[in-house]
Amino acid sequence: MPRKLTADQLEWLSKNCDDLDLTLRTDYEVRGNYESPGVGIVCESHELGLAALVMAATLSQDSTGMNWDDVLHDLANAPAPSIDSLGMSSIAYWPSISA
Repeated sequence: MPRKLTADQLEWLSKNCDDLDLTLRTDYEVRGNYESPGVGIVCESHELGLAALVMAATLSQDSTGMNWDDVLHDLANAPAPSIDSLGMSSIAYWPSISA
């Protein structure tokens, strides 16, 4: 089932992507699935792990703030990103998560 980010999660994700020089896309349309755009993080291939970690941290955040002690546990349960090549860079995207 698709999951929608809360406004707080989206704000946190956007801020941290900016801080890490990653590009947040809230309108990424997966080839062949143009009905439901997902969230993606454009990055260099060596940053794909960082993109996955930022998304896992975002999804584990609640209204009281981030609990970094739970990140490693949550990472094991986080949805794995799909990956597309964008030429010189890549995008890690989650078609089941919307903004």
